[in-house]
Amino acid sequence: MKLSDLRTSEEVLAGALRDPAFRAEWERTAVARALASQVVAYRVKHGLSQRALADELHMSQPQVARLEAAIHNPEIETLRRVASVLDIEFDLKIPQQQEPTLSSRPSAKAASRRSPSRAPETGVRDGLARDDAIASNFPCFARLLPAKPQVSTPYGHF
Repeated sequence: MKLSDLRTSEEVLAGALRDPAFRAEWERTAVARALASQVVAYRVKHGLSQRALADELHMSQPQVARLEAAIHNPEIETLRRVASVLDIEFDLKIPQQQEPTLSSRPSAKAASRRSPSRAPETGVRDGLARDDAIASNFPCFARLLPAKPQVSTPYGHF
């Protein structure tokens, strides 16, 4: 199969949305997907593992994994907790005939000050290590990362 024969993610989604059952589930989990996007972005930006973020959120690591999986819509208390730790505000809109949306912005407190960025955890110190962490935790994003340079040694190619 040629690369040009592959469909884009948008084409795959458009095809899947023609199925009424898939569309209903897609619309039902719109808020969960929006929250998952925020949680993943925060975790990657700050070089945190799921366990480290779970500690900050006073949750277990599996709870963070479930948030990132975006299978279940979060409870209001979960949104409050995440907003507090990520220092953002959420706007939840639930129109009558459309899928709900969850948007976010920095909180007023965060916008008024510039916080120093947190030093990344061990293992996420350079771009390649960060890319490896993203690719291993989020395989769907792996294709978006730049190709890793190949290094030849007497023991093989790395």
